[in-house]
Amino acid sequence: MNKLICEMCGSNDLIKEDGCFVCQGCGTKYSVEEAKRMMVEGTVDVKGTVKVDNTAFVEKYLQNARRALDKEDWEEVEKYYNLVEQNSPNNMEAVFFSSFGKAMLSMTDSEYYKR
Repeated sequence: MNKLICEMCGSNDLIKEDGCFVCQGCGTKYSVEEAKRMMVEGTVDVKGTVKVDNTAFVEKYLQNARRALDKEDWEEVEKYYNLVEQNSPNNMEAVFFSSFGKAMLSMTDSEYYKR
């Protein structure tokens, strides 16, 4: 964790008094929020594996995709299931319906050779 360093004079001698941090060198007062911000700023060294949780996005995209499927809006079906597939590649519903949406979209095209 970083040390608190006064932004005005550069001293690291800060003491908490009456709910705020006071620099003993110059007397500058910092709120708790400012002190937290000062502690977090800088480089953070992360070791190991970092996992990003996209489940909220996947659920939102699945809801939109299913709604488009109910309306038979094949362009939207393909779009939203592709988004699900990008964030969750093992989702078999997305794998199937992204291709299904593309196939159905081509079937509705009036140009015969695009099918």
